[in-house]
Amino acid sequence: MVGDAARVSPLTTSGPESDERGLNMRFLRAAVTSILLTIALVLPAHATGSPKISGTFVAAVDFSTVQLKDMPHNTCLLTISGVLNFSGSLVGDATGTTQALEQAPCTDVATHPPGTYFDVFQFRGQFTGTVNGRPVTGAMTYAGIQRRRGEY
Repeated sequence: MVGDAARVSPLTTSGPESDERGLNMRFLRAAVTSILLTIALVLPAHATGSPKISGTFVAAVDFSTVQLKDMPHNTCLLTISGVLNFSGSLVGDATGTTQALEQAPCTDVATHPPGTYFDVFQFRGQFTGTVNGRPVTGAMTYAGIQRRRGEY
């Protein structure tokens, strides 16, 4: 066989800590992109540069919302909700949902940590807060590809 279809996923450890770490990485990617999108919405059209920002965020993932749905071609749609809480130049919360189309059947996705399989993901949420002291509310969307073993 040629390409990814011939690959066999290696066995990895699983459990609550590895699942949470992988999902937190997904929310981390969403947060970074969300910061940039929020700043772009706040800046006037004539601005020549981006303001400097700094800060941190905490991702709170609601594991009780995990849903797995079998999809065509032996793939699985994973859906999970969570909140990103920002502090620093960006202050506020982004509440949303991440969906990831995993390149594996749901029976495998359920028993392996995030990042084990190639996936295409998207975070959609709503940010409410401030950017450098200016009030901001807006929709956030972030999408990407995660290769196997957590490579982006």
